Amino acid sequence: MSPKILLPIKFSHVTDNALAMALKMAKCCKARLHILHVLDHRLQSPEVTDEQIAEFTRAAERQFEERYLPLLGDFNDFSFNCWEGDIALEIAKFAGSIGADFIVIGCHIRGEKPSFTRLGEVALALFQWSPCPVMLVPCELHRGNDKVR
Repeated sequence: MSPKILLPIKFSHVTDNALAMALKMAKCCKARLHILHVLDHRLQSPEVTDEQIAEFTRAAERQFEERYLPLLGDFNDFSFNCWEGDIALEIAKFAGSIGADFIVIGCHIRGEKPSFTRLGEVALALFQWSPCPVMLVPCELHRGNDKVR
């Protein structure tokens, strides 16, 4: 059975290095890459219709196809899913449901000094709830001006 890597994405620059890292790991380990986007938990409100949720899901699928699918190149052992709910909780639940071996998540860098704000609420909660190891990948690395590629 091949390893399973989960990459939560949020369609921002924070995901770019995390995707590059997850893709390298998936290729190296011959792993399946599960890509997950979690829609805002406020969509679970009774006022939000199923059709609205379906439209948000279609929009997320289009964003994935336009922004990230080209970056996967010839790598085809991946899946893309879109759930709605509390972001960290849904990531942890999804990781458990697929039997993920590893989660790769992007984070922010704020200033030059270490800070808890770099982790953000999602990463902090995910570290508590995750059923597997979590790798935190900064959106910018301090190696000159280069990004991880």
